[in-house]
Amino acid sequence: MIKSSDEMVGEFRVQTTQFPAMKAFELFGRLLRALGPAIASLSTLNKDMDLRDALPQLAAGLKAVEPVELSSLLEQLFKNTRVIITDDKGRERGKDLTSRGEIDAVFTGKLMGMLEVAAHVIKVNFADFFAGSGPLDGAAPTPSAG
Repeated sequence: MIKSSDEMVGEFRVQTTQFPAMKAFELFGRLLRALGPAIASLSTLNKDMDLRDALPQLAAGLKAVEPVELSSLLEQLFKNTRVIITDDKGRERGKDLTSRGEIDAVFTGKLMGMLEVAAHVIKVNFADFFAGSGPLDGAAPTPSAG
């Protein structure tokens, strides 16, 4: 079953929906190929851990990745994600992160926030691949009927 998440990630309210299985599997393969060492460092994060604590591992893992591949992966990763922002008049507006322009509009000057949101989206979509990970809500897994 596809799950959705709506929670605060740093200063951003993030709504993200899991990718369907085959799309997630393709994206996970692409992430592993390009970001293997960086993704492995994310497995040490828990839900309450600050991404800044993993920056040394992330930086080491990202050194060999072409910048254009990083931006392409982020665009794909954010396809099922929306950020709720407050405009200058105090109104909440949703920004679907489905294009480079929308991603730029939300995260220009906030690259750490972009990395935090990316880490969250990875957790939502691939939590079961990380050692010791359970369901998104942190509860113990329950056997499925049938």
